[in-house]
Amino acid sequence: SYQLENYDGPIYSVIEQFKWISKINPFSILHVPHYNAPVFYPGKLIVTVHDVCHLAMKQFFPGFLKGIYSSSFLKQILNKADYIITVSNFSKSEIIKYFNISPSKISVIYNGVSDIYHPVSTTESNEVLSKNKLPQEYLLYVGNVKPHKNITGLFASYKLAILENPDLPPLVVLGNNERMKTDIPNIDDFILDDFLKNKIIFTGLLPTEDLPAIYSRALLYVFPSFYEGFGLSTLEAMACGTPVITSNISSLPEVVGDAALKVDPFDNGCIASAILELAQNTQLQAQYRKKGFERIKRFSWHKSAKKHLDLYSAISQKARPITRKKHIKPITCERKTNILFLDQYGDRIGGGQVILLDILEKFRSSNSWNVHISVPNEGKFTDQLKNRGFNVDMAPAWQPLSLQNVVFTDIFKYIFSSLSSSYHLSKIVKKHNIDLIYCNGGRTFLNGAFLSVLFSVKVFFHLHLILGDRQKRAVTMLGRIPNVKSIIAVSNTLEQQYQKDKIHHKISIVSNWVSPALLQTPLSKRSSILDIPIKIGVVGQISMGKGQWTILESLQRTNLVLPIKLSFFGEPLIFENKQWQDFNNKAENLKQVGWDIQYAGFKKDTLEIYDNLDVLIIPSLVSESFGLTAIEAMSREVLVIANRSGALVEIINENENGLLYDAKRYEELPAILDKLTKNEIDVVSIRKSALETVRQYYHPDKQLDKLHNIIYQEALSQ
Repeated sequence: SYQLENYDGPIYSVIEQFKWISKINPFSILHVPHYNAPVFYPGKLIVTVHDVCHLAMKQFFPGFLKGIYSSSFLKQILNKADYIITVSNFSKSEIIKYFNISPSKISVIYNGVSDIYHPVSTTESNEVLSKNKLPQEYLLYVGNVKPHKNITGLFASYKLAILENPDLPPLVVLGNNERMKTDIPNIDDFILDDFLKNKIIFTGLLPTEDLPAIYSRALLYVFPSFYEGFGLSTLEAMACGTPVITSNISSLPEVVGDAALKVDPFDNGCIASAILELAQNTQLQAQYRKKGFERIKRFSWHKSAKKHLDLYSAISQKARPITRKKHIKPITCERKTNILFLDQYGDRIGGGQVILLDILEKFRSSNSWNVHISVPNEGKFTDQLKNRGFNVDMAPAWQPLSLQNVVFTDIFKYIFSSLSSSYHLSKIVKKHNIDLIYCNGGRTFLNGAFLSVLFSVKVFFHLHLILGDRQKRAVTMLGRIPNVKSIIAVSNTLEQQYQKDKIHHKISIVSNWVSPALLQTPLSKRSSILDIPIKIGVVGQISMGKGQWTILESLQRTNLVLPIKLSFFGEPLIFENKQWQDFNNKAENLKQVGWDIQYAGFKKDTLEIYDNLDVLIIPSLVSESFGLTAIEAMSREVLVIANRSGALVEIINENENGLLYDAKRYEELPAILDKLTKNEIDVVSIRKSALETVRQYYHPDKQLDKLHNIIYQEALSQ
């Protein structure tokens, strides 16, 4: 018995590798009849490789992506596979030659010839020829119209033959020819040749059931290919009683034996002579027809199937059924649980890293955990981790130069980089006997997915950002893996993006929180009336998306010069050099007319920043998934003015615990600032309400306990 399941992942694609995750259960043996196999499959894997044409004949297969699939990807799959099936001894030798694979790992199982291929009567074949508008007699080629099939050599040879014998029948080319002018640029030399244009007939693809009749009525079958892993069409022609001319290289001599007239595919004169000799010699045709009928007896799908079954049986004796639960180590209160935290940065510190530091401290303070962390590189974040006494492992990973301009090749680089970093991470998992993996940020999710399948460890995703459609689809796909147990979302705004997705039931909302250090340090005494000049800050990465430029634009458009001191804290986005220069120019122009504006750079001590500010402006234009700087400022009694962006409107209630405005309505911000300078806003009341909001909703004890309990309860469950 068997069960069919539809699979719609496009072949040779990144999406295909993702979709394997949701489609494949862990069987004792998985056989993929091509090399586009799942690189993360945990059980016994058999892969069929028909040929290595893309490597052996690179000149016919240009392109970066083809190069990746035919070399790096295929090499990974061949090394991962437990067994390799190929279709000829020639292909076996090529696999060994190009990939240094042990011969004992490769089994040769020949293709078979379907029973539908047999001589068809004249009456029946006439109907097929008439339906497809084919002549009563012709030479035949069947196959894709591709350069490595030696199409131009076939046409050049046919022209030489027809120049010598103008009575030769036309040449029928049956197969996919949609890309022939792209793939074979000089093919027009033959298509437009006045001597050939009425002698070569392109049929395109035809129904399979018509092929036996078309083979049967051909005078000759001509197949002078440069490279074949098997060359099944030669046997199909023989089975229909058609004499065959084919190449004397690659797998073709092994397949056709002495039952075909073999030629040098690089010698057009040789091919032309063979066509003339066989077309004009009925006795020779009869000899090859007879030999062909004998030859095809060696090849049948019944024999092929039996050899496959024998191989499955032999492997099954060595393979154990893969069941995830048996591989999950029982977690009990008697022993500490080993948890590995993955972060996407080691060289920089953003909101995600600030939050992770608190999570690490929370888990380390409990007697239930052994805490481990891995990052891709070293820098500001690893310095803080080491200063706090955490042991840090490294698993290098590629990162795009620009998040705004990610191209298709970047996705491939990301996939293969994730495979490489997963290899390093697998060593860490084994070394520390890891039970759970916590993925802090979207770029770590693919690593977590790979490791969840390879080791059957439980995985948790911490989702900090509202993602674009393509990234969101990747999260929903990876989130469906059974061992991805929970997805932590930082706000209702973020959670709502997934309401219609199959992973929605896995999402738990755990809001971000104020750093314990900000709450534990006594508040500085603040005046009930803002001192002049009002000290205003903007904190975070400086970029077009974060909207700092809208503040300068607002100030530039007003007729006022207000008594404020405006400071920008953070680093400019390195991909926006021109925009950063424009930002500086705009700030310089404003200073010249009297505004007090400064760029303060990145400061590690947030306490120092907020305790020296009266107001924080958050001008972000992107849809914010949370707004960490808002609650940090609120916890230090700094008045927050925020653009109505994403989850910021969840945190701030207009005129109660903060102020909201529209960053693109440039008159709104100066109007609010003007009111502040005139003491027309109840600052004391807003500060008090903001502090209460933080203590009630964004206190670290409350949110960290909630997050810890989600993971701890899942760790205990079986």
